[in-house]
Amino acid sequence: MQSKLTLALMTLALAAGLLSAPPPAYAGTVSLTLTSSMEFGAPGSTETFDATVSAPGTNSADVFLNSDSFTMSFPLTLDDTDFFFNFPLFLSPGQSFTDALFTVSIPASAFSGYYTGFFDIVGGATNSSSSVLASAPFTVVVTPEPSSFLLFGAGIASLVAAIKLRRT
Repeated sequence: MQSKLTLALMTLALAAGLLSAPPPAYAGTVSLTLTSSMEFGAPGSTETFDATVSAPGTNSADVFLNSDSFTMSFPLTLDDTDFFFNFPLFLSPGQSFTDALFTVSIPASAFSGYYTGFFDIVGGATNSSSSVLASAPFTVVVTPEPSSFLLFGAGIASLVAAIKLRRT
């Protein structure tokens, strides 16, 4: 009888301890919003993407921003140094942060067109977590330099003038 009473008291004490313990810390997720998901640039230029990273107020603990990963269409290159230098190591529930997130370099040999990529923030509830917390697609539109348009327009105008002179 005493063992049953002892077992019942231990079970009751364990249940009371579990109920009074704080819930496990869960960091949740973050949202990643690029200020502009499309940037325009000429060959030889560098475009900067600014972003806001926010931790929802419903998170029950800090969320760590441990790293990033990305993809970028060739031949453009992405430099994520801004993420590591500018963004905080963690965000508390309800906190947000805005700054330059990364830059994309357009080589002088790049053809005009649309180049796409994705930027992911990796982290989680601890400073060693490695889950993708948020992802943002982006596009870089490579356009010819204005001087190229001017040169092309001057060539067409010269061609039209030469044809008109021949006819007269």
